[in-house]
Amino acid sequence: MDFEQRERLIHENFIRKMTTMYLPPNNVKQSDAAKKMYGEELRRAINSRLSSHIPNEDVFKEQLQKVWDKCIAAHDFRIWFTPSLVAKQASKVNADYVGRQKRSDEKFLKYTSPTGRETIIFGKNDPASQGWTIENCDKHIANMKRMIEAGEIPKRIGERWIKIPMKAKERLLNQTK
Repeated sequence: MDFEQRERLIHENFIRKMTTMYLPPNNVKQSDAAKKMYGEELRRAINSRLSSHIPNEDVFKEQLQKVWDKCIAAHDFRIWFTPSLVAKQASKVNADYVGRQKRSDEKFLKYTSPTGRETIIFGKNDPASQGWTIENCDKHIANMKRMIEAGEIPKRIGERWIKIPMKAKERLLNQTK
């Protein structure tokens, strides 16, 4: 977004709304030039404080709406918002936006950048890649049966756990055929 687009959006979604809903201050009420300068000051206060990295109009409008909501919440009078109030609220909204973007970028980089410690995760359909051998499967099956008979683990749990090495053995036998 360029400077003119941002100025236009601020005027349409913030300044126009404020001038419609609130009364102008007494010192600018009689002069159109003073009203224009007041609007320019508010646009400058918002535009200079909202991040220039906002990607599109929709996100910019969303940020403007947040500035509007914060100004309404902090404003006690029936006159236009003061430039200091608008600047303060725009800074708060921008800090929140930049913080959220930074956290989002860090998460993205965390999951997409190589760390040098990547491990290759093999599918469960390839038990050999996970360290299973037919002998290893037989050993685990025998050990599980012994534990069930000795009462070291409950029978139902043991019957469910024994299915893991049995399935691995079955897949290993099917691969060799």
